[in-house]
Amino acid sequence: MEMRTPFELLKLTEQKYKQRSVTTLERTEGTQEWTGVLFRIEQDKLLAPMATVMEIVPMEEYTPVPGVQPWVLGLVNLHGNLVTVVDLEGYLYGRNIDLQRHDCKLLVVSNRRYQVGLVVREVFGMKHFWQGETSEADVRLDPKVQRYVQSAFSRHGEHYAVFEIERLLADRNFQHLSR
Repeated sequence: MEMRTPFELLKLTEQKYKQRSVTTLERTEGTQEWTGVLFRIEQDKLLAPMATVMEIVPMEEYTPVPGVQPWVLGLVNLHGNLVTVVDLEGYLYGRNIDLQRHDCKLLVVSNRRYQVGLVVREVFGMKHFWQGETSEADVRLDPKVQRYVQSAFSRHGEHYAVFEIERLLADRNFQHLSR
């Protein structure tokens, strides 16, 4: 058996590492990772693009604002910023979540203009997908939700609809907060 110096062993290890890295790079070249936050409203599990999610916090005490839509719950101070709190189920389905019965989360989302805290029933955490896992599968959703969904991901027989936060925030109906 041939004896190698520690330096030769390091060089050999480096060569093996470089070969493995090139193989991995070739396998993933051209594919991009997509990350989203999986949350639930009513019975639907949806993904919010991570690029639009600022933070996830437990439901905060909010200050009600008079003269607004019933799905606009009020304002909350998060880190010195006033954030409008919106019940996403109330907006989409016309009936607000009973905050006394559910341990809701506040999904704080943003576009370049403003931040909104969306009240959701549950947040499951982050999900990572490769762009190649996009799905054309028919994810059965209520038409009120479907209008904010353009794509989905599929993995192991599960389909995850992507809820387009940007589309929600740009919707004139959503922007019309007063009664």
